[in-house]
Amino acid sequence: MANDEPVQQVFGFISPALEPGDGRSAGERDRDEGRGKAAAKRPELLAEARRRVIEMARLRESRTATADDVHKLMVGSRWGEAELSGVMGSVFSDGNWDDTGERVRSSRRKRKAGEVRVWKLKEP
Repeated sequence: MANDEPVQQVFGFISPALEPGDGRSAGERDRDEGRGKAAAKRPELLAEARRRVIEMARLRESRTATADDVHKLMVGSRWGEAELSGVMGSVFSDGNWDDTGERVRSSRRKRKAGEVRVWKLKEP
């Protein structure tokens, strides 16, 4: 195998194509499209979740929040688990949050101790 031989020819697969100027893989575009569709089905739920998590973050000195926080704030209100799961991926994607790069273990049993991102509210 020559060092300059393309990887996809050697291993028999093709790397996911990136949209010109987009910088996202096809999988990332599909994920984002799915989040958009889920959020469009329940815009009032997404707006309420965003409002509540911003209010909560403002009360914290760190100004941070996670998806677990959103879950705690919303489940048990007028929204159920199934409805909430459709918009969870969109709550922090409105431009009001920065990804801190920190990850913490989820406290939700359904997440099986998987990691969740820690987000920081951009406003002072």
